[in-house]
Amino acid sequence: MSTLDTRPLIDRIADELRARVMDGRLKPGQRVRQEDLAAQLGVSRTPLRETFRRLESEGWFVTHARQGVVVAGLSLPEVIELATARLALEPTAARIAAVTHDDAAHARLAQLIEQRHSSEIESRPGEFQEVNREFHLEIYGAYTGHMSELGRQTRLVWEKFARYRLYYWQDRQHVCLSTDAHRKIADLWSRRDGDGTELALAQHIFDAIVDQIESLGGGEHAPDPGLLTIAARYGLDDRLRSMSAAG
Repeated sequence: MSTLDTRPLIDRIADELRARVMDGRLKPGQRVRQEDLAAQLGVSRTPLRETFRRLESEGWFVTHARQGVVVAGLSLPEVIELATARLALEPTAARIAAVTHDDAAHARLAQLIEQRHSSEIESRPGEFQEVNREFHLEIYGAYTGHMSELGRQTRLVWEKFARYRLYYWQDRQHVCLSTDAHRKIADLWSRRDGDGTELALAQHIFDAIVDQIESLGGGEHAPDPGLLTIAARYGLDDRLRSMSAAG
């Protein structure tokens, strides 16, 4: 028998709504009809309103006087903020999990790499979003029900950035590059190589950050000082500067 989800209703609704934004079922700028959504989820309007208040404070939705609740749009400033947070949190979380993970986590990651990082998934790029999510949350120690505070915050930041990546996984070449990087990181993580895991993961997510900044026209501006500072930790700051110079 599968484990029942005994978390508070608002937590479960929030996870469902975040998932719908991340996978594109709820699109940036889309108006959300609360009565329809309540019927779909089988909940009353009261917990749904409380959930929207929470998610609005996290930046997933905004409320307009006339339109009501709307999915938050995409913006370069948010990408910069999330990118800085990702580089600050994710490599550190992966380093800690690499050194401290248990046998069950080791087995889950090995199975994920063996069964879901094959040429078969590379030929179906549209399905890679969930595989990518499972991989990252596992190596951060943020995929199980017993998360540390670092794992919890890392997961929130990763999920907010994920909605900017939907277009990226439609390209098979992007999926191939990511699966190759995942295999390398998984090998380092499984061998409890904290230094190697941290650096390889930083380089991997930096590729996603640069691609997203360029797609939103950010390469035409001077690098953000905060992002530049955290990128320098991993020797990646020159790439930001060269991107700006080229723009």
